[in-house]
Amino acid sequence: DNISENPTPEEIDIAKNDLLNIFIDFPFEDEASRSVAIAAVLTALVRGSISSAPMFGFSAPKMSSGKSLLADIVSLFLTGKRNSVISQSQSESEEKKRIISILLEGDPIVCYDNIEKPFGSPTLCSILTEENYKDRILNKNETKSVLTNITFLATGNNLTFAGEISTRALLCKLDPKVERPEERSFNINLRLHIPQNRYHLVPKCLTLLRGYIAAGK
Repeated sequence: DNISENPTPEEIDIAKNDLLNIFIDFPFEDEASRSVAIAAVLTALVRGSISSAPMFGFSAPKMSSGKSLLADIVSLFLTGKRNSVISQSQSESEEKKRIISILLEGDPIVCYDNIEKPFGSPTLCSILTEENYKDRILNKNETKSVLTNITFLATGNNLTFAGEISTRALLCKLDPKVERPEERSFNINLRLHIPQNRYHLVPKCLTLLRGYIAAGK
């Protein structure tokens, strides 16, 4: 699909509705939470061209509420593939050691999966606000400066952010309000639908961003 230099209101409306339809079956707690999910997709698509971006968290009171699928959607839009996931570090020293390796590997998106305790990291705080990060490479007596243009995601039941990272993260809350959320179904298999339709969906997202810029932000 072509992206207009100055999208018309009609083009923007079509693009908006196409994107909203992807999220129609998710039990968002409120409109703000839905906005966070959409912002995660749009941010990931242009993360390489902006100097910094927040972390995006997906939380629900129970398992099987859709938070991991939401995180996967961000990656599916960006790469056509599901997330690369990592676990929460047991200590800040462990996190500091592995974060440089994560940045060096160059994955455009990384998801901290199934976080079980309040999430916070001074190292990650720095990465979320700085364009470059410099540290010693693990098992080598040398330092390296790397770009921080990765989209960071997090999922967890009753996910909370601790410390300064709470000012550098956006939280999307799901609440299916049913006893057995795993019995809910989606009208579309999004893990198949999005890769098969990226050629159509990604330009729609970029049309929204282009419209925002054309309107003077």
